Amino acid sequence: MKETHRFISGILFFFAFLTSLLIIFILFFLLSYGLKIFQFISFKDFFLNPVWNPTGYFKNDYGLLPNLWGSFLVTSLALIIAVPFGIFSAIFLSEELRKITWLYNLTKGIIELFAAFPSVIIGLFGLVYLAPLIQKIFSLSSGLCVLNGGIILALMSLPTIISLCEASISQVPLTYKEASYALGVSRFQTTLKIVLPTAKSGIIAGILLGFGRAIGETMAMLMVLGNSPIIAKSLFQPTRTLTTTIAIEMGETAKNTPHFFALFMLGVVLFIISFIVNLIGNYFAQKRIKIII
Repeated sequence: MKETHRFISGILFFFAFLTSLLIIFILFFLLSYGLKIFQFISFKDFFLNPVWNPTGYFKNDYGLLPNLWGSFLVTSLALIIAVPFGIFSAIFLSEELRKITWLYNLTKGIIELFAAFPSVIIGLFGLVYLAPLIQKIFSLSSGLCVLNGGIILALMSLPTIISLCEASISQVPLTYKEASYALGVSRFQTTLKIVLPTAKSGIIAGILLGFGRAIGETMAMLMVLGNSPIIAKSLFQPTRTLTTTIAIEMGETAKNTPHFFALFMLGVVLFIISFIVNLIGNYFAQKRIKIII
């Protein structure tokens, strides 16, 4: 029995170690190309330049800011939309719908199925239906803008946020709620003052992992944002994200050119952001597990 346990532990350790090595390899691969951009431009010209124009007539600009701003603007808008809906949906699933087992299982299945939808299908919905609707309602020349991208990204982030928040809320000990009801506290106040604070770590983890899911999205954003590399000052302007810039330009860029290296550096920035966000999200997820135990 002990030998079997050691064998299984050894296999798990091997694959965990292999995965860690793979992540480190990817980071070094990105850095090996990305850092070469600083042979042509300064750190200031890359990190603080508000212009991305790698094929300029007189001057080539490789500014990170338009792409970084686009990523954070669209992702922030998506979270503003998705987080309230996600938390309220999770509360409803855990506190109300769970009483009707078949309907709860059906709803959970639909949410999980939606998480598996190809992003190109959701992007197509934004391009064909949502863009004309936004264009008509707000009298715009085009519905391909930050607002469209934020709504689509919110839809794509919702399954992650709902699933993790619902799992955390449903694992709050029943004795906490019973003690609150025994003191005459209403269900609404119990949920607000007892359930949500207890499930806080899991909810934060869900939000952060939803952010990580959103900021790395490429195909849907490629279809609905308008793809203009500018610093958008309005929800009705087109923009670009880190992922869409890489996807659009990498295939047409000559190898070992400043433009090629700049795109790899965008990948380094995206990798670091995603890694940090997921690391923090996993920390809160582990914290939730310890609280439950």
